[in-house]
Amino acid sequence: MGFKEGLPFLEGKTFDELNSTLRPSILTRPITINLIKKADRKVKFILFRRLNIGGLELKPAEIRNAVYQGVATNTLKKLTKCEKFVAITEKKILTNRMEDRDFVSRFIAFYITNYTKYESGLDDFINSNMELLEQTNFEKVEMDFSKAPDLSMAIFGTDAFRKKERKN
Repeated sequence: MGFKEGLPFLEGKTFDELNSTLRPSILTRPITINLIKKADRKVKFILFRRLNIGGLELKPAEIRNAVYQGVATNTLKKLTKCEKFVAITEKKILTNRMEDRDFVSRFIAFYITNYTKYESGLDDFINSNMELLEQTNFEKVEMDFSKAPDLSMAIFGTDAFRKKERKN
């Protein structure tokens, strides 16, 4: 909960502007810092997920956005803006919790690594491909991604990007 939701009267105030009761309680609060100097991204992802239990639980795409800064996250962000992707999903994929980036990261994972090499654990599969994305020609990824909606529509018609109920 931010200041606007719970403590709107504190919005925009500096520490010196707080009343004499609030200042000491802030100064005596413990601050926990977890500094990870040397760890591979898989370990960072796991630790980030485990340590993130105090507030709003982050979704895997949000954790990936924090762990894989740079080419991979910039590419995902750019691809979510692709007009054809937005059109085919009818703007129904949420962006506020990076659900759109999660969809795109799944495409990228199976684009980079053949589906026959997939083993259970989608997050691990996506994460390993985020690292590979950093070494991939992302212009080619972008070009092929822009073709994917048309191909999906050609193959699946209006059922592309839709969950279908099974008929018994």
